[in-house]
Amino acid sequence: MQTLPFTPQPEVARDGWQADCQTATAQSNNHGSSGHPTPIDHHHVNRRSATRPILIVEDDRGLSTMLALALEDARYTVAVAENGADALERLKSIRPRLILLDLRMPIMDGPAFLREIYSHSPIPEPLPPIIIMTAYGDIDPEVTKLGLPSIIKPMKIDMLLQMIQQYAEAE
Repeated sequence: MQTLPFTPQPEVARDGWQADCQTATAQSNNHGSSGHPTPIDHHHVNRRSATRPILIVEDDRGLSTMLALALEDARYTVAVAENGADALERLKSIRPRLILLDLRMPIMDGPAFLREIYSHSPIPEPLPPIIIMTAYGDIDPEVTKLGLPSIIKPMKIDMLLQMIQQYAEAE
């Protein structure tokens, strides 16, 4: 395993990414030849490689599209879920190598997803590494107790990719 120049700690990392987000929004608003917006397949699994996917659990479609594009460019396989309930359903058919989890989502938020996955996991042990993504500096104490690495949105993609590399390769 390659050693990174830093070791992400469970505390929260901060940085900016406005250009990346604008690019993702522009790409997610592309129009097909019919003049209608091209739908984004948020249940898409990129099968360019035979590796287990990274599961992105994020309700913001622009952000999940940007993350999926960045991860695919880094040669990762990607699956996307729009909320915790959708992620639990996806876990019935995939075994992710890592989960990127937003905390505040409709239907089932991140803390509820974590309670469910730790108590009634739909996937065999050991659970994959989970990286928390949040736009808020104060993380639910219940989540903090788990000692999961986290990063504050907006973040720099290269910083997130380093965290993913460290935790996905360690698995």
